[in-house]
Amino acid sequence: MNVYMIDNVQTIIIHVKNNIAKGFILNSDLTMTPCYIVKRNNLFAHGKTLGNAIKAMEGKMFGNMDIEGRIELFMKEFELNIKYDAMKFFEWHSKLTGSCEMGRKAFTRNHSINLNEDVFTVNEFIQLTKNDYGGSIITELEAKYKEEELNHGRTFKK
Repeated sequence: MNVYMIDNVQTIIIHVKNNIAKGFILNSDLTMTPCYIVKRNNLFAHGKTLGNAIKAMEGKMFGNMDIEGRIELFMKEFELNIKYDAMKFFEWHSKLTGSCEMGRKAFTRNHSINLNEDVFTVNEFIQLTKNDYGGSIITELEAKYKEEELNHGRTFKK
């Protein structure tokens, strides 16, 4: 079997379809760990499952994106005055700010947020998070929504 270095990981590919591959990571003891590999824009990500590989790829893509690009994608995802699940904001906070899962979980505990039941508007999310980790990015997000309000007449209530 051919061994490829993908992200400095010895990888064996057994099947490829479009930008997804199935294969194995070749461990230093020559055992093999099954994995999926996803490729996007010359970036690669491994995962135990296809879902894990896709999630890892999203993390890499957001990590390489400038703040303005992240904010633009957030604004495409979330409309003002619509309530969204807390879990969706939980995931997007990391995409916007790079916050770690442990820190986000501590934040939800400290603010008595139930990720499975609570819902928030964009403004509620901004007001809740702008004075915590990544607050400068959240403040930029708030400014972009206010700019959008001025240019397109959408309501952004503080």
